[in-house]
Amino acid sequence: MISNKDTLFISQAIEAASKSNMKSRHGACLAISGKYMGVAENSILDSKKENWSMHAEMNVLKRCQLKGMQPNQKCNIVCC
Repeated sequence: MISNKDTLFISQAIEAASKSNMKSRHGACLAISGKYMGVAENSILDSKKENWSMHAEMNVLKRCQLKGMQPNQKCNIVCC
């Protein structure tokens, strides 16, 4: 059975996916010990030479590390 908190994390990942600039839209929500830490979408990143993409789960990890999350901290990521 899915908890209310998990349902909230899933809905946040779905909302993030709707903001993606890619054809296949994905979102991810990151939680540590059941506490919401951040959300992100997959996206195309442009450089001068080529286009490349960032997966939603990598994007949310990057954003949370910028907020102070430690690289070795255990976390849960919900992807949609």
